[in-house]
Amino acid sequence: MTPDEELQEKVMNSIYGEEGIKAGYIEGSARNDILEVIEVLIKEGAEGIILGCTELSLISIKEEVPVPLIDPSQVLAEVVVKKARLQI
Repeated sequence: MTPDEELQEKVMNSIYGEEGIKAGYIEGSARNDILEVIEVLIKEGAEGIILGCTELSLISIKEEVPVPLIDPSQVLAEVVVKKARLQI
């Protein structure tokens, strides 16, 4: 399941827009739009959300999302640390 064209545009604006995450905004409309997109996806049946862009890791929304929120950057970091510990 992926956002439709309109929702994907909100996601892209939240990341790349003038007040987007890449411009240093992790609160306000960038954050609110991402939460809105997630809400719509959950209403459409999503049972979990993958934050498919590294910038999305910068906004704190985990406590507000009622389904599992998967942050690939966090998953990668955990795997790297686990593998590094095995090398010691």
